[in-house]
Amino acid sequence: MNNSRDQHARRRACFESIANGIQDAMCMADDPEKAFCRSSDMRAIWRTSQLRGLLFDSNLTTEQIEAIQNRLLGFLSFIVWTDLPELDWFSTVKSYLFSSPNSTITRFTDKNLPLDAEELASMGLSPRRVKRSLGDQYRFIPAILDFSHQPQTQNIDSRLRMPFEFRSTEEISGGYGLINFYQVSPGYIQSRKYSQFPWTANEPYAVAVKSFRGDEEALDDAKKEVDTLCRVKRTLPSEVYRITLHHTIIEQDSRYLIVLPIADLGNLHQFLHAEAAVSSRTYNLAPESFDERFRDLPDRGAPLAGALAKECVAIADALKWLHAGFSDDHASSVNLAHMDLKPDNILLFNIGDGPVGWWKLADFGISVIKKVSKDGNVENATMHTRARRPTSTYQAPEIERAWDDSGGQFKVGRKSDVWSFGAIFSEILTFTETGPPGVDQFRDLRRGPYDSFYSESPRQSTHLSIQNHGKNYQLRSEVTEWLQELRNSAGPERNYVTCWAYCIESLLVADPEARPDAEKMYANVLHVSQHIDQIIQKRDTDCIFTLHHRQQQQQPPPPPRVPDISIETVGQRNMSIGSSVRHSDIFDTGSDGPSHDSSSHVYDSADFSTSFKHGPPAIPPMGWQHVETHAMSWEVKIKGSTPSAVAVGKYWIAYLAKSTISLSRILPDKDGNNITETVRAIDLPFKARTDRSGIVLAGQYLAAWGESKTSEPMLHVYKLDYQDARATPIPIPIPTRYFEHSKRIAISLEGFVAVINMKELFILHVGSPNEIHTRHTSRDVPLEQNCYIEDIAFNEEGNLLYVWATGLSKGWLLCYRVTELPSIELEARTRYDFEGHVKLHQTRLLPFNQALGCLVVPDGDNQVAFVPDSAILHHAPRTLYAFPIQPRLLDIRAACLHQDQSFVVVTSKRIPSSSLVHILPVRPTGGFEEESTLCRLDSRLKEGSAMQVILCNDEAASIILICQVDGKIYAIKCRPKR
Repeated sequence: MNNSRDQHARRRACFESIANGIQDAMCMADDPEKAFCRSSDMRAIWRTSQLRGLLFDSNLTTEQIEAIQNRLLGFLSFIVWTDLPELDWFSTVKSYLFSSPNSTITRFTDKNLPLDAEELASMGLSPRRVKRSLGDQYRFIPAILDFSHQPQTQNIDSRLRMPFEFRSTEEISGGYGLINFYQVSPGYIQSRKYSQFPWTANEPYAVAVKSFRGDEEALDDAKKEVDTLCRVKRTLPSEVYRITLHHTIIEQDSRYLIVLPIADLGNLHQFLHAEAAVSSRTYNLAPESFDERFRDLPDRGAPLAGALAKECVAIADALKWLHAGFSDDHASSVNLAHMDLKPDNILLFNIGDGPVGWWKLADFGISVIKKVSKDGNVENATMHTRARRPTSTYQAPEIERAWDDSGGQFKVGRKSDVWSFGAIFSEILTFTETGPPGVDQFRDLRRGPYDSFYSESPRQSTHLSIQNHGKNYQLRSEVTEWLQELRNSAGPERNYVTCWAYCIESLLVADPEARPDAEKMYANVLHVSQHIDQIIQKRDTDCIFTLHHRQQQQQPPPPPRVPDISIETVGQRNMSIGSSVRHSDIFDTGSDGPSHDSSSHVYDSADFSTSFKHGPPAIPPMGWQHVETHAMSWEVKIKGSTPSAVAVGKYWIAYLAKSTISLSRILPDKDGNNITETVRAIDLPFKARTDRSGIVLAGQYLAAWGESKTSEPMLHVYKLDYQDARATPIPIPIPTRYFEHSKRIAISLEGFVAVINMKELFILHVGSPNEIHTRHTSRDVPLEQNCYIEDIAFNEEGNLLYVWATGLSKGWLLCYRVTELPSIELEARTRYDFEGHVKLHQTRLLPFNQALGCLVVPDGDNQVAFVPDSAILHHAPRTLYAFPIQPRLLDIRAACLHQDQSFVVVTSKRIPSSSLVHILPVRPTGGFEEESTLCRLDSRLKEGSAMQVILCNDEAASIILICQVDGKIYAIKCRPKR
């Protein structure tokens, strides 16, 4: 009797010891829905002595004890922890577990769990207790995670417990999900194929787990992200690209868990701001400080810049791969736009020996996949998606445009990632130069309604115009000024900073059409990295950005926007105001009003701020001091988009728009009325991703040009018929890459065409357009190795081509006689050293019409005349005598020469808002007589205007014709006083 009680007490003690051991070993015990017991702990608890102590009278053989330990510890743990059986039940357990008394094959194993209530009751267990504890079986069969390269999600019963034995108190919340950090229990990872992440089978493995909100929108986002991740994982070539692949994606009913490797050095945001980050180097995943994680970080200078730039190249390469497209099992090819690129989504792993870690792109939560059609078309790189985060710091301005336009339904392109990368790249440069305090200061400078890298702009430049809401966007001035400060403070020993800053500006172009694609972005970033390497190796560097910027400095900047002022009549001196004249037009504006797009450089032949006429028609001399004037104005309605340039010739006015050229014929009668007649529009060959830059007229020839991103020919020449207004196109096969589209093209009355290519002139004749002849400035400018051509213009007769070229501190005026090709003779050459700060690259030429000579305006406010010096013999090349024009006229908006006898100029006045028309007569002995103001216009003339002096039929009166880009025309009729 006592022996039986002792055995019962011994069994009770063993039972309670095992139950307590299970309770103590329970992971996540505070959360009944997630608690589980590890198989390794169950093996430790159910050691042989404990098992024999509980089953001492069950007559089990050693082999059967071993079979139970290998196959049924989960089941025994379940019934002990839930206190299902009476203690006497263990005496008869052999019959429930084995098919025969001597068999070592169990009736079931832990893999068969959970058992149903009927199966458990058949083992002699209380049905009431079974019903109460049925779900607790899942505590002892946690899920096995498959970390192999499986292409799809891993479906796991939602009742199974995840083998996450420890959860960090740190977490990261996002717009649609939450990231927690866990330790995965040993033995619950089925496969391991990512060799770059160390993993030991008997130690916990740290992971990051992304979960999603339970609402319908979050579920939709989860499905899209899961689909994106699976596609990328199927196709990514062996970890070549820096893209964070998930270990596995768990699908439980309609709930997703994305299991990712932990970035034990944190993310880029934490790096740039020197914040602490979760580390996998300790079991409790405690955050480590910045200094603990980056013990070997170089000091400021080229080594740090080089390490950071190399990682930026890797991220750019990853984006290039995603954008370029990759093969998929379900589609021939797909392209992917990340759409949420920011420092938080660039992860830093402790791989290799790099001082700043190993960077990888992550978080495809709002990424967009686009299938490529059979013909390879991707719909101009745009993709349908929704504007989910319009106020994100790093998102491109077109995201906000699309949000405003349609409340969430819109098309955006992959180039939005390029903008985001440029914004991040600017913060990384800031870190290299100033450290985390500078990054915070840079962020504070950008603070507005919300932190962004763009702002609304009142004018159109390299920004995006939102037509539906009248908004324009541009790179924020604070960003531009900050980058300039970094350039200024770097010094020659860190000239890579200048290269880096210019690279950033090349990416932060608000107009997505003008923004480079990912392939070009990668090439630019790679150049920055190579530039830094050359500095570290103390080798000479050739920086493409510095060279390009120097060339840009030599080019005229886009003219500033001038507010539109509606003027119906124009005032004049000594005369009453003339009535407004309007003509019948066959064109419709197609908009509520004109607007000037200064993103296209306006180069017509009569705009002093941008370019000049080749010369007005010959008209009889007029004593300007003895004329009376009458002024009038009207508007020409122009079909299609707003013009970007206007030109005035002897017979025509031409307006250049995106896809058309609108022509008006000049037809003054003897009274000076009915001066223009709109006759037709020329349809230009339309090509996507092109910019129309300028237009010029010379007699019967018209030339329009622009930029083509695909290097297609963008120079269009037409021969105009005055009588029936026909325009015959003349093919000119010069691709964009062979000329600088932002500089003026010259065309002569004789059909010669000249274009600029840095230090070279390309000249051809419309009769033989395939025969292109080259003239290099180094041949004609002695002792100047770096002499770049800035402007060119033919005189009116078309036999002299004037060229303005600039060296480091001086300008050269070259005059070539062009009568037939290939004969191009240097007629005159003059060097001019400007005093003070003069913008030589903004120089514009205005040739005399018949005499040898030229007016030069280096920056719009300093006019210089070049005329032959009579003391110099008439041998070529001749030297021209240069003298400043006095008085100096400021803020010139348009100008022309009147029969080599008068310099006719329009200047702008802010107070009161008006324009003045000036006349500077030429002295017979050389130079200019005192300026006189002919009349005042009641509005400020806009940038990009063109002007010309034309002859009335009675040959006694002249008309100064002033044309604005938006179609506004002013006519000032001048006749001798009676």
